Parts: sequence; structure tokens; C-alpha cells
Amino acid sequence: MTSTGASRRRLPATPEPRDIALPATPVSCRMAREFVHSVIGGVEDPRVALVVSELVANAVVHAHARPRLRVGWDGSTVDVEVEDDGPGEPVLQTPDSLTPSGRGLALVDRIADAWGVASTPSLPTERPEEADPRGADHHKVVWARIRLAD
Repeated sequence: MTSTGASRRRLPATPEPRDIALPATPVSCRMAREFVHSVIGGVEDPRVALVVSELVANAVVHAHARPRLRVGWDGSTVDVEVEDDGPGEPVLQTPDSLTPSGRGLALVDRIADAWGVASTPSLPTERPEEADPRGADHHKVVWARIRLAD
């Protein structure tokens, strides 16, 4: 597993990554899992579902943002990016046994073959319903790669 907060890595050149804008509500996790499942042709792998859920939940809960999920699939590897415009960047934590949260990225770190965080300037949107009412000029992308077959 590779985790790197300073990485500038983005989705690799996989056949036509697909994306979806998600609401800033808990239903986003279910929507994200269903979307990824459809992109990867119904392949079942609980690691993919867990990683996608954790990354989307972080964007909704901690960044208070509407995430955009991008998925690349080449038949053996799933690449995901969750982009949001919330403040700060996610940090890998090691909470004690009494702390009720903070384990999401630790799970991602254990499950994903690689993951990281990249910052990117915001681009103007052509869809007014997706424009950030706060006028944010910074987005972060948390990405993960999971190999399903060698």
C-alpha cells in the first residue's frame, strides 16, 4: 500500500473514465457504490465498495462538500478519484480504541494498492447548478487504485 499526501497523481490512462456529481448527503455513498458497480460491469469486490464509500463519506462529512466521483476501469484495475472543494486535506490518523472516528483513511491505506491527495485549481463550470456558491478557487482530489486481478 502506498499513501502519499504530497502526490500529484491523477487517474491513469484507462479507457474513458466516467464521472458523476454527488449530493452532499449520506446517500452519496450508496450512489457512489452503485455508480462504480455499473462502471466496472457488475464485478463484485468489497474492497472497491469500502474504499469508494470512505472517500465519498470524507468529502461529505469532513469537507461539507458535494463530491464528484471519477472512475477508470481497464478490466483488472479500478481507479477512483473523489474531488471536492472543501477546506483542508485528509490526513491519515491513528486513533486510539476509544476514539469514535478517524479510521477511514487507515482502511483505505490498508486496502488500496495506492492512494494519495492532489490539489487542483477550480475550473469554471458550464452547469450553473454545479457552481460553488462560496466561490471556492481550490479543489482537492483524493484518489485510490485497487487491482482486482494480476
